[in-house]
Amino acid sequence: MTGGDALPTFAGWLASGFGLGHVPLLPGTAGALGGVLLSLALSGWPIRKQVLAGAVLVAIAVPIAGYGARAFPEHDDARIVADELLTFPVATLGLPIRQHPGLLAAAFVTSRVLDGLKPFPAQAVESLPGGVGVVMDDVVANAWALLLVSLGWRWFRRLPAAAGYGVSMAATLGAAAALPLGIIAFGGAAPAWLGYGALAWLAGLAVKLPLAAVTGVLLAQRSPGLQAGMLGMVSGLSELGIAVAILFWVGGDLSVADVLLYATAAGSMETLALGAWSLLVRPDADTVRRWRQVAERSAWVRHMFLIERSIALAGHVGSRGLVSLAVVTGNAWLALPALAGFILTDGLAAHRDIMGQDWMDPAWFRRMMGLFAAVAAIELGLFALLLPLAD
Repeated sequence: MTGGDALPTFAGWLASGFGLGHVPLLPGTAGALGGVLLSLALSGWPIRKQVLAGAVLVAIAVPIAGYGARAFPEHDDARIVADELLTFPVATLGLPIRQHPGLLAAAFVTSRVLDGLKPFPAQAVESLPGGVGVVMDDVVANAWALLLVSLGWRWFRRLPAAAGYGVSMAATLGAAAALPLGIIAFGGAAPAWLGYGALAWLAGLAVKLPLAAVTGVLLAQRSPGLQAGMLGMVSGLSELGIAVAILFWVGGDLSVADVLLYATAAGSMETLALGAWSLLVRPDADTVRRWRQVAERSAWVRHMFLIERSIALAGHVGSRGLVSLAVVTGNAWLALPALAGFILTDGLAAHRDIMGQDWMDPAWFRRMMGLFAAVAAIELGLFALLLPLAD
């Protein structure tokens, strides 16, 4: 078997993280995303069981990664991502990631950064033979991530609600700005696609807002469900339609990195615009007072900008990525799940506005964000699996 061949056996499939290792961009990060699911599954367990399960996962990863190391000629080949997938739960041991999703995001980002930096003694253990070396450098990176995030969490939770909101907003805006720049710097995407993606969002907004206003007037006497569904359809057709139109207008061949940058730029642009708007337009004193009261009790409300924007950004990347693939490959059906997801999420948001639902109700906000996250995960997962079609 040569290094260029996909591993045909079940063990090889496991070594590539159920195929995640064949994602053309950042396969290690794709593998670690699979580990997020393991972390969520273990997070409800007592800490002793979490530690035991983490040790078992590390032990399982060693022979699987060892098989991959023998199959591919390069040591710690990028396609071997079972180590990232099975060791990521080390970075979240004992952390309340279900109650505080921002902790999960912080652990994930910190883990990926440290995996690249190789803190002591990662480089030493990486030189160990076979699967041991492949796995143990990830264990070291995740152990450091756990330490840093745990210390940061102890400090962060002591902040007043307003200060905590400010820190999480700054982190969100920083990530939104850094993500497309990272795709350019490390993925090799053409910078022009950052501008095209931002233009797609602005043009889609310019088309959507007047159409939504007209739709609201025409359906004012109809049921809230019908109004919300039609507004969701207007939103999806406007934003995704403009995204498709710009792709046809620009033309030419797109690399995988270009598609990813184009899909990411719109979500980043929206996040930065909403962040600027929230800083420039202050809510009334009663709203601020009520938010402070609720935010002191609920981390979901305290970090609502971080949570909602992170989910929305993932949804933008997944939906716009799918329609980009539909254009690049000529397979129009790839756009259907993106349109369905857009109609569902924007329709539910419109229904909230029509019914006057309070975003500061922690239970309601948690349920809605869970639903939105599920839709975004499906779109993003489909996009990641189908991204090789862009080659």
